[in-house]
Amino acid sequence: MKIEEIETRLKNGEQLGFDKESNDPNFVGWVLLTKEQPNTQYLRQFPPSTDADFVKEVLIPFTDEQELVRRKPYRLLITEWKRDAYYNAGYGTPEDIRFADNFRFVDLSEVSQFLNGFGLFLEDIKRRGEDFEPP
Repeated sequence: MKIEEIETRLKNGEQLGFDKESNDPNFVGWVLLTKEQPNTQYLRQFPPSTDADFVKEVLIPFTDEQELVRRKPYRLLITEWKRDAYYNAGYGTPEDIRFADNFRFVDLSEVSQFLNGFGLFLEDIKRRGEDFEPP
């Protein structure tokens, strides 16, 4: 897939990815790529507040997270699930997930460099449901 097509598909909200080899036959894995947009509407639903706990526990963490999304909109999730939980139930519980590591990137060039470290190439990425089917 060409970089321009990858960018367009991500901008349109599609999820792209790869199947991931697991060192344990009881697990299946995926490398999933999305492009996120900051949620600018969330904070507008709250009136100005002077409640320090609310500001500290809700507003500041959410604002920090949205700033990270704005600066690094490309999110790569590397995950493995128990094979039985995925294929038998179609969904899993937290206990069925071996790991789920998130990484954020500024642009597709950074994503590509990261993937190359795993022997993967961005140009080989697939559409969800095309050649891989994550949860």
